[in-house]
Amino acid sequence: MTQRTLCMIVGSAYSGSTLLTALLDRNRDVSTIGEAASLYDPQSVKRGTHCWRCGCAVENCNRWQQWDREQPFYSFALATNPGRVIVDSSKDPAKMIEQWHGGGAYPKTIKAIHLSKTPAEQVASYYRHQRWKTPIGQSEPWTAEECVDHWVLTNYWYVGYLRQSKVPTLRVTYADLTQRTDETLQRIAGFLEIDSEWGDTDSHTLGGNPAVAYIESTDEKKYSDEWRVGYLDGKYADKPDDGLQVRYDDSWKELPEEFAAAATAATDERAEEVLPLMQLLGHNSG
Repeated sequence: MTQRTLCMIVGSAYSGSTLLTALLDRNRDVSTIGEAASLYDPQSVKRGTHCWRCGCAVENCNRWQQWDREQPFYSFALATNPGRVIVDSSKDPAKMIEQWHGGGAYPKTIKAIHLSKTPAEQVASYYRHQRWKTPIGQSEPWTAEECVDHWVLTNYWYVGYLRQSKVPTLRVTYADLTQRTDETLQRIAGFLEIDSEWGDTDSHTLGGNPAVAYIESTDEKKYSDEWRVGYLDGKYADKPDDGLQVRYDDSWKELPEEFAAAATAATDERAEEVLPLMQLLGHNSG
C-alpha cells in the first residue's frame, strides 16, 4: 500500500502559506486542500471560503460538496485526491492531527512545514492587511507592539507544540521561499520524500490569501470584483498570462516612520526572546 502523508503548513497569518500551497500544488505527488478547517472544524470562522479551481463557494464545489460529514474528513480527502502527500494549510496542527487520526485503514505519516517571516516582514504584513480588514474580534488594527507580541507568541507556540507532538518539521523562511524558490522547493521535496516533478494538478484548494487565489482561480470575476479595491491593488492587481509570479514583498521598508520605530523598539525590548527564535526558525538577520 502506498504511504500517504499529511503535510501541515503552520505559521502566523500572512506568512506566505497560500503562496507555498500554490507552489507545492505544482508537484505531481502533492494534492493541496488549502485551509480545509473551514470544512471540518465547526468552530472555524467561515468567511465565504472559495474553491480555487471551481471558482465558487465551497458548498458548491463539485468535489467538496460530496463529503458526508459523518465520514472522517481525511478519509474522504485521501480517496478523492491522488497525491501521495496531502497538504493542509489550516495552520492548526492540533485540529489537523485530530482529523488525521479520525479514521481510515491506511498508513499514516504526519509532517509539518513551519513557514515564518522576520519580525519586520511580519509586522509589515499585519499593518497592510489589518488596515484593509481588522482582526476578528478586534475593533481597531493591532499596534506595532501587539504585532511583535503576536509574532513571538505564535512562533514559539508552533515550535513547542510540534516538538511535544514529535512531528518531523522543516522550517522554511519567507525570504528563502520567495528569493531562493527552486532551492527551497527542492529542500521541501526531499523532506516530503517526493519526486521533483512539477506540472499541473487537479487539486480543489480552499481559502487562503485571496490575492494568490485570485491568480490561481479559474473565475476572475469573483476576485476582481470583490477583492480589487484596497487589497489586490499594488500587490497582485494584474493577473499575469503565465500565472503566479513569485516575488519578495519588501513593504517593510516602507512602513510609516512612527509605526516602524515602534515595531523596532518592541522587537529590541524582547530581544532575549526574538533573537534565539529567529535563529531557530532559520533567519540569519533581522
